[in-house]
Amino acid sequence: MGVTQHITTDIAAIPLLWVIPLALYLLTFVIVFARRQILPHARVVQLQPYLLVIALLIILTRGLGIWSSIGVHLAVFFLLSLSCHGELVERRPEVRRLTEFYFCMSIGGLLGGAFNVLAAPLLFDGVYEYGLAIVVAAALRPGAWGGSPRNYLLDIGLPVVLLGLALAIYQFDLPPDLENLKPYGRLVFFGAIAILVFGFKERPLRYGLGVGAALLVYAGTLPNGDVLAQSRSFFGVYRVKLSTDGLARQLHHGTTLHGSQLLAENMALEPVSYYSRQGPLGQVFEELRKKRPDLDVGLVGLGVGSTLCYARPGDRWTLFEIDPLVAEIARDDSYFTFMRDCDSGESANLLLGDARLQLHGLPDASFDLMVLDAYSSDAVPIHLMTKEALALYRKKLKHGGVLMFHVSNRHLDLERVLSALVAEAQVSALFLRHDPDENAPKQVLTSRWVAVAERAADLSMLRGSRDWRELEAVDLRPWTDDFSNIIDVLR
Repeated sequence: MGVTQHITTDIAAIPLLWVIPLALYLLTFVIVFARRQILPHARVVQLQPYLLVIALLIILTRGLGIWSSIGVHLAVFFLLSLSCHGELVERRPEVRRLTEFYFCMSIGGLLGGAFNVLAAPLLFDGVYEYGLAIVVAAALRPGAWGGSPRNYLLDIGLPVVLLGLALAIYQFDLPPDLENLKPYGRLVFFGAIAILVFGFKERPLRYGLGVGAALLVYAGTLPNGDVLAQSRSFFGVYRVKLSTDGLARQLHHGTTLHGSQLLAENMALEPVSYYSRQGPLGQVFEELRKKRPDLDVGLVGLGVGSTLCYARPGDRWTLFEIDPLVAEIARDDSYFTFMRDCDSGESANLLLGDARLQLHGLPDASFDLMVLDAYSSDAVPIHLMTKEALALYRKKLKHGGVLMFHVSNRHLDLERVLSALVAEAQVSALFLRHDPDENAPKQVLTSRWVAVAERAADLSMLRGSRDWRELEAVDLRPWTDDFSNIIDVLR
């Protein structure tokens, strides 16, 4: 679970990637419990420190692309799982106690899952349980655990000394005339750490703590000057960061951007990232205000509150956010000020919880515009894009109202899902992919949006001079609360 969380949020937010660690995990059970040994346990234990130290060196030097990095982490995971599960087989009891044996294995899985899902989000602000699992798995290899108190003192003391010396040495800067040697210096530095850790392999406790020291050195040498704050909830790890050009603060969930705010005072309330005034969302607000100066707006997915830039006195806004931590970050005006400074800042009604459940409690015909902005990263909330969900949204719209679906996604073609839904519901829809031009404010990104309304006339203001186009017909079964298929819409 630790490696899955790490690679699917901090390396690549790719749908269904979680299947690979799960398959490898189950494969290790197949291998170690097989009647005929495919990989003898003794050989796995023998090879473990060699392969783990090579993987550590690759990770420490940070010279990998996305797929190479994923491959290294999965290789380490497979090796450690194979080693631990091999030890389980070596230690299994006689036949009459096998039920107890398998029951204890199941309890272990339950405790591990409960720790990762329930305890870790409360205890940590990052995915640190992954590193802890690597340390514990390395420390559980067979080896010498006995000896005098001096041995145990060295088991703890040597990794601590290694960590302290490594972090101290890393602080020294090379003279300017030797700056071109820095990449080679890093390789030698991290290579020395890996070799020292390898030397601890005969003492499992020392070896495990040595691996932990190497991982802490890695964490301590990561460039993190742009990270202003980091927090974690059940839904993942959030980081408030400075943009690479230093012009904006951004909210990231793993590798996915959830919104930005420009730092320049005269541009602080200008919507950027996916929500620019030149883009689809800005165009719809502009056209709707020509018909209705005061709008009732429902916003599903708060982010940093960028959409609130479109609020005006007299509007009534209802905000739906499932993660209380996101609401807490958006309200913290030391990072983002949309909630404080936009016209709806004090009058907007923020409802915490799942949007579909919250919508059931609101009157029908409540909104002129509903903005569905919960579709990003690999974790698509499928229940917000089903036939039943669309029927609920239509009930909550006023006559002539518009639904705006934000479907920007690196890996999923979500406009195809909506095309199937609107065809089934026999409503009108238009699609626009907006690419910012050279006149757009900094931090404006390419975005994809779908506008949906009951009648074609309700979207007539977007046709003609605008670049909006009809959704293409698709041969796709509409998603329902009982059926969805991510594979059908992979890009």
